[in-house]
Amino acid sequence: LEATRVYLDAQGRETTSVKLGEQVTVSVTARAHGRAEPDCVIADLLPGGFEMVSEANGGGGKAGDGNPDLPLRAEPREDRMLLFTDLTTAPFTYTYTIRAVNRGRFAIPPVHAEAMYDRTAQADGAAGSMEVR
Repeated sequence: LEATRVYLDAQGRETTSVKLGEQVTVSVTARAHGRAEPDCVIADLLPGGFEMVSEANGGGGKAGDGNPDLPLRAEPREDRMLLFTDLTTAPFTYTYTIRAVNRGRFAIPPVHAEAMYDRTAQADGAAGSMEVR
């Protein structure tokens, strides 16, 4: 599996620095290599100093409506977004919005994807940091 995440500002550019109170779009992309992997979970932990604003995917619709860019189930939690979906070799992208609520420099944990019934199929994205001014 492969999993990546980027943070986008209001203009759609990748960012690592925002002002207090600004909203950031989180774009999570995952795919399988070689063959499709059914029943996968993608766990994206929020950096400290941020809160969940919405779970709406930029493509519209709702989870499980048959759109390949929507998960079978999306579970926004206080500190993470959990996405349950089947992954194919085509990239799956899901977006949601978070807001900066505390100033400082915060660690960004890596996004994690894993097939729930095949523990050998897993991936971790890159860690990073986000500054809130």
